[in-house]
Amino acid sequence: MDERKHIIYLSLGSNLGDRKEHIERALTLLEMELGKMVLKSSYYVSKAWGQDDLNDFYNLVATFETSLDAHNALIITQSIEKELGRLKKISTKRYHNRVIDIDILFLDRMIIDTINLIVPHPLMHQRKFVLMPLSETYPSFLHPILKKTVMELLNFLDDKLECKKC
Repeated sequence: MDERKHIIYLSLGSNLGDRKEHIERALTLLEMELGKMVLKSSYYVSKAWGQDDLNDFYNLVATFETSLDAHNALIITQSIEKELGRLKKISTKRYHNRVIDIDILFLDRMIIDTINLIVPHPLMHQRKFVLMPLSETYPSFLHPILKKTVMELLNFLDDKLECKKC
């Protein structure tokens, strides 16, 4: 475990059952296992990205102060997903309804590219349901690879899916 404190930026989403309750439960577990929550966005509702036959998602972005490294943080997020009823991630290109989904967007300004984890999240700049809540909380955060702020990424986004605060 790294004793240095990091800020980890997470995207949380749910499109099954009591979506807000699933996300709130995940946030509570994350605070217990990952570290202190620093900030969270409003909730946003959006159509499922990449597929028309799925339920609408509730999403938000939350940041935590943690002493964990990226790989241990990934283990925590995946264990929380499993605890809350998330079925094993399927390696097909097709998305599925899910009780909870937790993605690591950023860890400080680190760039990580391993077989199990890529940070910054490789698709975040294409997803309105990630960029809108992230722009609410951290509009000037600079993407360490794309060298654009979150607000710039949102303004250039071509995602036509509706995404709004709820």
